[in-house]
Amino acid sequence: MHSLSEENYLKAVYQLSLQRTRVSPVMLSEKLKVSAASVAHMLKKLIAKNFVFYEKKKGIYLTKNGYVIAIEIVRAHRLWECFLSKKLCYRWDQLHAIAEELEHIKAPELLERLERYLDHPCFDPHGDPIPSSDGSVNDSKKQTLSGVFPGNTARLIAVKTDAPDFLQYLEKLNIYIGSSIKIIERVDFDGSFLISCQGNSPVNISRSLADHLFIVPLKPREKF
Repeated sequence: MHSLSEENYLKAVYQLSLQRTRVSPVMLSEKLKVSAASVAHMLKKLIAKNFVFYEKKKGIYLTKNGYVIAIEIVRAHRLWECFLSKKLCYRWDQLHAIAEELEHIKAPELLERLERYLDHPCFDPHGDPIPSSDGSVNDSKKQTLSGVFPGNTARLIAVKTDAPDFLQYLEKLNIYIGSSIKIIERVDFDGSFLISCQGNSPVNISRSLADHLFIVPLKPREKF
């Protein structure tokens, strides 16, 4: 058996590991907004249950058992986000907090019915892939908007964070999943960009914002 708190830690380890970097206790403390002492205590419990391994040089990583639990939580979270968005019309900046509660419901059949009801979505409203029931994830390497050269266009397919203030800012810029974005200029001074989204008036965005937008380049023949 495992607790809600343990599930949150395992999900956090999984998410941090996607950054392809060594997951440290400090990173867990920052992500979960808990003290170093709390992380140390929980790590001992997770190690004892064979959910994670921890070595100072290699960091924290999930065991097979830990991965199964983490991916189930991620799958539930993203399916619930789809339901809240598509069927209950919640805004994309409202989804995460509610799905954080729903993801812990222990009802595998409910999740399977939910997936069928939603017609087997592949991605959640933020563009993240939804793990299949067998735990596999189609998470291909993504390119950020900051890597697109001026004069080229791209389509937004995902965002790096689902923080409400970030998503609300994108809404002010009229940037959504599926939006076409043209890079007009890259400013050498600060690395910022002048872009046009869906052919609207150009706006300036920071390099940091561009780094948080995952895109696919549009072919020349595709209409902007």
